[in-house]
Amino acid sequence: MPKVKLAENTTCRILVEEGLKGTENQCIALARALNIAPETTYVDLRFPWTKISPPVLWGAGHAYKNAQTLFSSPFPDIVIASGRKSILAALQIKKASKGKVFTIQVLDPRISSRHFDLVIAPDHDDITGDNVIKTTGSLHNISPEFLKQHAGDYVDELKQLPEPRIAVLIGGATRKTDFTTDTAQHLGEALKTLVKNSGGSLMITASRRTGEAQAKILRQAVAGLPHHFWDGHGDNPYFDYLHMADKIIVTNDSVSMATEALGTGKPVYVAHIGTQGRRIEKFHDGLAKKGYTKPLSDRFEDWQPPVCDDMLSVCQEIEKRYKAHKEAQG
Repeated sequence: MPKVKLAENTTCRILVEEGLKGTENQCIALARALNIAPETTYVDLRFPWTKISPPVLWGAGHAYKNAQTLFSSPFPDIVIASGRKSILAALQIKKASKGKVFTIQVLDPRISSRHFDLVIAPDHDDITGDNVIKTTGSLHNISPEFLKQHAGDYVDELKQLPEPRIAVLIGGATRKTDFTTDTAQHLGEALKTLVKNSGGSLMITASRRTGEAQAKILRQAVAGLPHHFWDGHGDNPYFDYLHMADKIIVTNDSVSMATEALGTGKPVYVAHIGTQGRRIEKFHDGLAKKGYTKPLSDRFEDWQPPVCDDMLSVCQEIEKRYKAHKEAQG
C-alpha cells in the first residue's frame, strides 16, 4: 500500500547500474511507497570514470556512454539514484533542469549529502547531515498487507506443512567471507535440531550466492523433516514463504533479507554463517539491541518483536520536503 500520495502526474526516474538488482529494488520500493510509477535508466560509464572513486563531479557529457538518453529533456520531477556510478548523472540532470528536479540518493554516496535534496541511508552507513534520513536497514515494500495481496501459487501447498512453519532465507558467500561446505553442514544440523526440539516445518530458499554444493548439503540435512525447499525452478516462493511463516530465520550476510523479514512483523532469528565486516556486523548488532532479532539457537523463544516500519516516516519526510521544493521553484 502507498505510504503517501503525491500528485498523480508526478514523474520519476530511477538511476542505477544494470545488474545491481538489490539496489534497484530499493529504489523501486521507494517509488511505489510514494505512489508514483518510475522508469529505470541504467547508467553506463566510460573509462576512466569507471575507476574513479569517489566520483568526480565533472564531465558528465563524456562520462556516460548513454549521455543522450540520460540528459535530454523532458526531465522527471524526481530522480531516485543509488550506487557510485549514478551520482554524476543525478547531479547533471539536476543542473540541466536548472534545479527543478528533486534528487534523492539511496545509500551513502560517499560524497557530501549537500549535493542532493535528500539522502536516505541505513544507520550502519556513516553519513550525517540535515538532509539525511536514517533507516534501520534496506528500503522495501514488505508488510503483512503486501504479502496477503501478493500470495502466490505455493500457498495451498505450504498450508499442508505442520506448524510452526519456519521460513529459512539463506544467502551465501560475500566479499568478506566464504560460505563453506562445513558452514553449510553446521547450518543444516542446526535447522534439524531446531525442528526436532520445537516441532514444525521448514520452508527454505537459497540464493545464487549459496553454491550448488552447499545447497545440496542443506537439502540432505533436512531430508527427513517436513519441509519445502525451493529448487530454483519456476516462480520464487519467497513472498509465499514470508506470508505463511510463523517464524523466520535469515543468514547474517544480507541487510535486505533481514530488513524484509522484519517487515512481516514476525519473530526473526539470525543464523551466523561468518563474520561479514564492520558495517554488516554493526547492522545486526543494532537489530539485536533494539529487540528486533534474536540469534538462532537450538529452540525458539516465546517473544514478539517491536514493529519495524521505516517506510512511513521516510515517505512522509519526502512528501514534506518535495512540497517545499516545488513551492520554492514556483
